[in-house]
Amino acid sequence: MTSRWVVAVARDRGLEICWRTFSLALLNEGRPLPAFLDTPPFRAKMDLAARALRVIEAAVSQGDNEAAGRFYAEWGVRFHEADREPTPELLAEAATAAGVAGLLALTDDPKLEAATAHSLEEALRLVAFSDAEVHWGCRPIPGGSSCRRRLTALKCVASSPKRMPSSPEVLPRDEYDEEHLPEAIHLPLKELDAETAAALDRSRPVNVYCWDGL
Repeated sequence: MTSRWVVAVARDRGLEICWRTFSLALLNEGRPLPAFLDTPPFRAKMDLAARALRVIEAAVSQGDNEAAGRFYAEWGVRFHEADREPTPELLAEAATAAGVAGLLALTDDPKLEAATAHSLEEALRLVAFSDAEVHWGCRPIPGGSSCRRRLTALKCVASSPKRMPSSPEVLPRDEYDEEHLPEAIHLPLKELDAETAAALDRSRPVNVYCWDGL
């Protein structure tokens, strides 16, 4: 879902997407799975997801960024939008639809596992959070001004070093209720003064945002 938002905002702003992977399994490596997830079927799904990521890394390693994007789309349509069960057959179907079926034979290459790990490390370095959990997703897929606003908000969060920032939103109540960042603090611009600003945690970075940007 998030990749569909990225495509929409790239089209809207004339940006170029360089597709990479982000492995939640590697991110949580060394942490035990919750008991209700620690089952053979769920671990099989994790292994399948790892193969899907290696298809993308294989395309990237061959310099075919567009193929990586196509596979992201074909897999996402089937798994997220159609809510189909992830199986090896579904992976093959998505790869064939994206024109990258030949890359499935490469998914056992340990170099691609290393590339997936490197992609995760690079993503974490760019976001620069070391002591906070970051959750970001889009459902349903935003469009128009909503996709632009989410990009501004994401850049706001990613630009704050080391610690999750406080994020006051200064829009009027009706616009805040329509859409806002998770855990955003509502401080309407017309009510912003020393007294209302005292609600902010001064030990954390503060990123103020509204509809137009930071």
